[in-house]
Amino acid sequence: MAGEVHIANNLPIDLAEVVNRTRGYRVVSGFLGNGLIIAFNLFKDGPQQSTKVREALSYAVDRETILRELLKGHGRVLNGQVLTPEAFGYNPALTPIPFDRARAKRLLAESGFASGFSTTLATPIGRYLMDREIAIAVAAQFQEIGVRMTVQGMDLGSFGKGLLEGQFPVFLVGWQNSPQFDADTALQWFQSSSAYKWTGDPTTDELLLQARTTVDPAQRQVLYAQITGQMRTRTFPAVFLFQTKLLYGVSAQVDNFVARPDEYYNFRTIRVR
Repeated sequence: MAGEVHIANNLPIDLAEVVNRTRGYRVVSGFLGNGLIIAFNLFKDGPQQSTKVREALSYAVDRETILRELLKGHGRVLNGQVLTPEAFGYNPALTPIPFDRARAKRLLAESGFASGFSTTLATPIGRYLMDREIAIAVAAQFQEIGVRMTVQGMDLGSFGKGLLEGQFPVFLVGWQNSPQFDADTALQWFQSSSAYKWTGDPTTDELLLQARTTVDPAQRQVLYAQITGQMRTRTFPAVFLFQTKLLYGVSAQVDNFVARPDEYYNFRTIRVR
């Protein structure tokens, strides 16, 4: 708005509203090819190692309220999987995990943590749309079932280092489906041998290997449906949250700018008047 740039990326939601109200500027948005999740480190001791604890936390989150009140509708709830609709291997048969606090409390009691527990929730600040704010909102909803999570926000460099070193028992992260938009791009991080060492089980490992070494697209689709299905109903490696939007502030001098899910700029089509 000072006239120094034609396109500004990663606009905060409150500033996006200001830009849209200002003559000569507009907001261009599009879905980011990224599944935002609350992930559990199964290589680190703690209550998160219990499948029922992870399932309980999945049912404890009111995603629709967070999407409406915090994100102002700039996103959509993930369908119980980290894959987004743009990716090959996306499972359209899956549905979002519903908000059910009573069920969450029951599962938590069955896991042996009827009184809840305390842990930390790590999040980067400024990497994803409203990332720290989403983490705080989710932690507040966990508090309603007795799970006390202290939100630990940090810069992206510190967060990435902590992931590689397996420091965090619970963390907010987005796994990209881009640039290939193939299921393996995001699902590779869910195998036991991934660089981040946070989750994995023998069945998922085997199915991922089969999908990676199979050339028949139809068979690959079947394998990915098995993988995402068991994550949604059996292993609960993460609380699947949102596919958020990319928000760009664009000058009226710019034509044909498109917000791509891979975050790349196509300068072949952009025109500046």
